[in-house]
Amino acid sequence: MTDRATGTTRRGFVAVCGGGVVAVLGGCAETSSSPPYQDGQLNQTNQTNQTNQTNQTNQTNQTNQTNQTNQTNQTNQTNQTNATERTAQQTTAAEAAAITEPTTNAVPLDSLVLESHEYVLTQGYKGPVVQGTVVNTGSEVVRTVEVRVRVYNATGAQLGLYIARTSDLAAGNAWQFEVILLASPSDIADYEIAVLGVPD
Repeated sequence: MTDRATGTTRRGFVAVCGGGVVAVLGGCAETSSSPPYQDGQLNQTNQTNQTNQTNQTNQTNQTNQTNQTNQTNQTNQTNQTNATERTAQQTTAAEAAAITEPTTNAVPLDSLVLESHEYVLTQGYKGPVVQGTVVNTGSEVVRTVEVRVRVYNATGAQLGLYIARTSDLAAGNAWQFEVILLASPSDIADYEIAVLGVPD
């Protein structure tokens, strides 16, 4: 497990490998020449939803029935925001779908632009994911495009490295990615993200 508090910062990542679950081993697979990472905002989606909900509440507080509806919506939103653990069956499915081993010859490419990204807590086996869009702004196809997400707990310890990958991203095209995070949503406090590629 990598710990920012022991001198290993997110920008100067040194993998410390040992026994453990797949998520931990995945976080130890990057090479010493790690790509530049961008910080993620874990609560960006939830904050936006809360703002929208507040605006709706202010506009519709005219009747008791509307107030009851708003209370129900708040309860549903709280349930969705609260971290829930995967079942054993969901964990097996998530582990089968997730990617934790990076492409060894992938490198940062000027043509690949990380246009957007956000943390989302989804329903079902996928659980916590990072979704976003990568655009190939260059004039050549990129043979392999890889998005890497490193997640951390509240103390700064790295919980794992998780990946999404696609092939043959044509010039001018966009790719909407989804990175499945095997770490428990209740443990995730922070993440950072990078995009790399293998040119054609």
